[in-house]
Amino acid sequence: MNLLNYVTFNPASGEIDCIGYGPAEHWPQIQQDASEEGWQALPVEHQPGLNSYVDLATLTVKPRQDYSLDTLPLPCTLTIEGVQYPCEQQPELSFEQPGSYQISVDAGPAWLDKTFTIEQAD
Repeated sequence: MNLLNYVTFNPASGEIDCIGYGPAEHWPQIQQDASEEGWQALPVEHQPGLNSYVDLATLTVKPRQDYSLDTLPLPCTLTIEGVQYPCEQQPELSFEQPGSYQISVDAGPAWLDKTFTIEQAD
């Protein structure tokens, strides 16, 4: 039996929904099932890691990239205490009240989703 590795992904963003494998003769059905769910199926040579995405320009699977709070990928969206803040440039973060603040970052499928903690002193 000839097995085929594949991913299903969002054709608008490149976000991977499923990493799978199955008999190559099932490929037409895999494509149809993905399409019916609004996804696209792509055969891959090797199963990618969980932190991967599909580069829509090349239709290749790539690892999601890492970053720090000081070098955010732009544009991105920060979520602080449930409020979303779109960022087009590197922000300077400070808070009026002392305490611990969690900052979640969403920069799209090419970048890792991360959460940072900032301690605001008195």
